[in-house]
Amino acid sequence: MRIWHVADSYAPVVGGIEVHVASLAAHQDARGHRVRVVTLAPDPAAAPDGSSGVTDSSGAVDSSGVAVTRLRAPGTGLSLHQLAGLTDDLRRRLRAERPDVVHVHASVLSPLAAAALRAAHEERVPAVATVHSMWAGMGPLPWAVRHAVSPQRTDTVWSAVSRVAADAVAPVVAPRPVAVLPNAVEPDRWAGLGRPSPAGAPVHVVAVMRLTRVKRAVPLAAVLRAARRALPEDVPLRATVAGGGPQRAALERYLRRHGMDWVDLPGPVDRAGVRDLLATADVFVAPAYRESFGIAALEARAAGVPLVAPRSSGVTEFVTDGAEGLLADDDAGMAAAIARLAGDRALRAAVREHDRTVPVLHDWDRAVAGADALYVRAAALVGAAPLALPVGTPGADGAGR
Repeated sequence: MRIWHVADSYAPVVGGIEVHVASLAAHQDARGHRVRVVTLAPDPAAAPDGSSGVTDSSGAVDSSGVAVTRLRAPGTGLSLHQLAGLTDDLRRRLRAERPDVVHVHASVLSPLAAAALRAAHEERVPAVATVHSMWAGMGPLPWAVRHAVSPQRTDTVWSAVSRVAADAVAPVVAPRPVAVLPNAVEPDRWAGLGRPSPAGAPVHVVAVMRLTRVKRAVPLAAVLRAARRALPEDVPLRATVAGGGPQRAALERYLRRHGMDWVDLPGPVDRAGVRDLLATADVFVAPAYRESFGIAALEARAAGVPLVAPRSSGVTEFVTDGAEGLLADDDAGMAAAIARLAGDRALRAAVREHDRTVPVLHDWDRAVAGADALYVRAAALVGAAPLALPVGTPGADGAGR
């Protein structure tokens, strides 16, 4: 099967969408599909040449061997004139390559995603859209998206990465239903990493996140401070907040102002760095209320590290209160949950034992099969020919058409 993944952002940027698209494309490629990623992210190896208009690097491949087409313009972004030409450019590419399905990965402001949906609609190419952001609480922006993709609402299969994210997308793309197509990890790569700190050693609280307002970098520091104050003085605590972003300076100021030298900010870390952190973590915190899923949190769950997160976030896709960790309604609740886990070695051990014996359901076999099932539905919506799916894939025999 010929699959296009379309994402405004891609490697070398590191974030939830970028990691998921790269991983999904690589796993599909390994299963014999012909996969291409189409993105606006510039080629990190390309030097600015002063040219104008939209250019591309269609012959490039990423580190896993997946083909990448990088549509880009010099400078910091595309002009309105260039955006108007994106749909026509994508239509020409669709006619030339004729993929079997276009899988669009959207946030909120995703001009390439919108252009790709329109191009697929006009060329009658099966299209699946996966929303990777929380559209709740975004004011009029999602409704502007509804207007932008209005013609494509009924012949696109819509999905989101968690049930809470899907519930926010549903009114925007009605009357189409919204499926859940979660992110995934390789459980065996993370299993058993989480180990208890030695008796008497500081309890290690870890967060891996972009340091932004949406991810709540500075409020996390306040939560950690409240947790420290709630613990007895004889319970040592340390924290590591890994990641980079525009809120780093504000976070550093907060830590200095409150004498929180027990919080370390190592900056961005790669997947090996995340593994190293989880191997020493006693508690993992995912503080964002508008977290649509949380790949780093899923990695922590797979590693057996107890989690703390808001009850309203997409982390609830794989965390049940009292099983994989503790969920909270607000920042005070998160601080109390961190303090409770930090002060109760037996509770942390119980969570680790649960994680060891209960399989992680969000693995790549399920994720690829879930995507295949949506591709079958998308082909049916536009009356396309049956897709060439691996034997045993749900819908591979034409069911549901």
